Amino acid sequence: MIREWIEPADGTKTIYEGMPLRPEIRLFYDFDAKKLLYSVNYWDWDYCHEAISRHPEDCKVYESEYPMLKERVRTWGEKHMPAITETLAGVDGLRGIWSVDFILEEDKVWLIDMALASRSAYWDRKKAGLDDGEG
Repeated sequence: MIREWIEPADGTKTIYEGMPLRPEIRLFYDFDAKKLLYSVNYWDWDYCHEAISRHPEDCKVYESEYPMLKERVRTWGEKHMPAITETLAGVDGLRGIWSVDFILEEDKVWLIDMALASRSAYWDRKKAGLDDGEG
């Protein structure tokens, strides 16, 4: 699959030899119930910091940019969530629970990736309200 390059804002720092480090959010969405289950900051410190820190330059960028990323995911995520959930509710043909990733910008969002929830980082049955005691 080939996708369009999404030009980063001027001044966007990079990690992993050139990947723009931008505010991104991962939603877990139930397409059967047409319901947002929960969302996470794609660049969550507890999940990402150790792996990114294996590369000293990436660690430096991540640590300096993280406060801004966290705040923008919070504010821009809140701002765009009504439009995102309304749009996802209008999707036909998908069944089950999926992770849906977005790049967040102040004035728009970009859908960049989707996968079955059970195959996605940050999937948590308990957070999704599905904890049936079966791990």
